[in-house]
Amino acid sequence: EEFLGEMGKSGYYNDPWYQKLVIQPGGHNCILVNGNPESQRAGDLLRDVSAWKDYASITDFTTFDGGAFVSGRLERIYKDTLEYLRRSALYIEPRTVVLIDEILGTTSVNTVELRFHAPMKEDITVSGNDAHITRPAGTLTIRTLTEGSTPKIMKRPLTITEFGSENAITMKSRGFLQLTAELNGNTRETTFVNVLSTDSTLMANLNEKNYSDHAVISINGAEYYINTSNGATAGKAFTEGMITTDALVYSLRPEGYIAIRATNLEVEGEKLFSSEKPISLVIRDSTIMTIGYSASEQTELWLKFTSKPKRVTLDGNKYRDWKYSRKSGLRLELPAGSGMIGIM
Repeated sequence: EEFLGEMGKSGYYNDPWYQKLVIQPGGHNCILVNGNPESQRAGDLLRDVSAWKDYASITDFTTFDGGAFVSGRLERIYKDTLEYLRRSALYIEPRTVVLIDEILGTTSVNTVELRFHAPMKEDITVSGNDAHITRPAGTLTIRTLTEGSTPKIMKRPLTITEFGSENAITMKSRGFLQLTAELNGNTRETTFVNVLSTDSTLMANLNEKNYSDHAVISINGAEYYINTSNGATAGKAFTEGMITTDALVYSLRPEGYIAIRATNLEVEGEKLFSSEKPISLVIRDSTIMTIGYSASEQTELWLKFTSKPKRVTLDGNKYRDWKYSRKSGLRLELPAGSGMIGIM
């Protein structure tokens, strides 16, 4: 079932909305600035003129038991209105996505808007922090954890293609959900956190807590800590219970933990790891410690270890770029990309 779509195809020559909206970000599930449907520019080609580097880029991707994470940078295609824009998606099997948008605007930005296009305007309803898109096969719930954002159901014009395929008497309005946050005065940054799911039982039992610098949500028995202090732009850490970290997402698991886009993690004041550059780690601690890692840049990773490992592997092969000392623990020189580290 399609819950979120876009304006779709239409006539290049005869549709008055084609240039204004159909091919613009306003006609898609995009982030807008100051309500401008043309907020984005077309990105430069990846392999063209070497000096042209204004394009969006995926910087992080990692998987773990029960889900995955992907993140990208988009501010370069926003015509100098945003200093920083990172959109991240935390996927939790089988039917839930946590969408995280970290935004830092320039002084010219008053508002930022998130759009979610439903097939029909009548499909959308709003109740408190929840928006629902109801279709024949089920309902998609969008729960907004961001404080200060305003939801609104908006109408959009029909394309020539849509108009020509329906009976004018029974024709239904098209529309989208728009979430708006103000960026003015000293508040030039915000982090949108939205939970999207078609699992009605999960959403009915979703337990969330909002704090000044992070949010905690409980999904399928696992807690996820989400940094809402724009940690990626300012290097800010948050504390939840015994945990202090600058990770964008952290989750404790029975066999270990997940730390996504982090440079440090402390438990009860004791540092478990630190990294020169942001790194995503999926750690399982058993007879053989396994660490799935993903890093967009080469980095040095430090891990707390009480004794010198006998062997370290990377993707099953013996790995030599590591050092150990009782004082500093285990240090690994990791290449950019992703891999599986084994420590025994």
